[in-house]
Amino acid sequence: MFNIKDPAIILVMYLDVVLLILTLLLLALVVIFRLRLDNQERGRERFMQVWQPVMDQSMYGLAQLVPRHSAIRIKPADTMNFLLLWNRLQEVLRGEVRENLNAIAHSAKIDAAVLKMLHKGNLSKRLLAINTVGHLRELSAWETLVDIVQENQNPILALTAARALARIDGEKATAVFVPLLVLHKEWPASHVVGILKELNLESFSRCLADAILRAVETDVPRLVRYLRFASGETALAVVHDVLHKYNNAEVLSACLYVIGEFGDRHNLGDVRNFAKHHSWVVRLQVAHVLGKIGTRDDIKILLELLTDREWWVRYRAANALSSLPFVTIAEIEQFRLVQSDTYASDALTQILVEKRLLV
Repeated sequence: MFNIKDPAIILVMYLDVVLLILTLLLLALVVIFRLRLDNQERGRERFMQVWQPVMDQSMYGLAQLVPRHSAIRIKPADTMNFLLLWNRLQEVLRGEVRENLNAIAHSAKIDAAVLKMLHKGNLSKRLLAINTVGHLRELSAWETLVDIVQENQNPILALTAARALARIDGEKATAVFVPLLVLHKEWPASHVVGILKELNLESFSRCLADAILRAVETDVPRLVRYLRFASGETALAVVHDVLHKYNNAEVLSACLYVIGEFGDRHNLGDVRNFAKHHSWVVRLQVAHVLGKIGTRDDIKILLELLTDREWWVRYRAANALSSLPFVTIAEIEQFRLVQSDTYASDALTQILVEKRLLV
């Protein structure tokens, strides 16, 4: 029979008691957590019952809507529910409806709560607050947003703040954003593009042109590619200057790409001049652009590119020929039949097969 005074047995008994207490505590925490989730879900459902109809009716005007709900204030616990619903609608709706949503937000006094969230809270809450003041075009948040962009401690936070600035004032935001765009090579192009579309076109075109002409050569290709979001006149003028300033293959390729995006034949002379460039990347881009803006005079250049030593250039030249609206499939077949170069014939054959598969 065990001695109850045995230290080992006493230790085991204490451990059993501690384990039981911990198990009960864990069970209590699970119950509390579940009750909290249920309470939050019920709160969200109550919120949606009141505010979903308000948001939905904003698409049809505010004549009776806002006065009826002007006494309603958002409870602190419902702030996030409101912001999530409101921002989701702002992102998908357009035109006057957005202004109606802004009126609802102002009537609910949500702007004051959001301004406080800009300075504190976790990343998700700050991002939501930044997005909200952008949609509201809240001028009082301007300096705070500028600080967030310039500090750049978190690229996602900085770019979200930059987009909010663009929504508040697209012209003023350009002067803030473009110099930082030059500096921050790590900013994802997909995020940058969304911001550029919100900026004032003329201001952005002017600022980007100045930035490109002052930039170091390694930054030029990246910046030139953003010219496709500038005004055509400014973009093509800058491209013309850059083409005659550098012989860097990456720079030239970026410039040719922009010419192709705008589809302007005034720069055809510049494109043709690079058909025999030593870099295959440039020759490939020449073929691509001629497929978009070329004339019958450019068929000869494309036929020469069909004999290029690089497969990608040959393939792009064949594809360009087939893309020209005035060149028929019968003509392409004729080009193939008279080719003495095997590589050129193979490239045209591949394109003919692809075109026939698409029919």
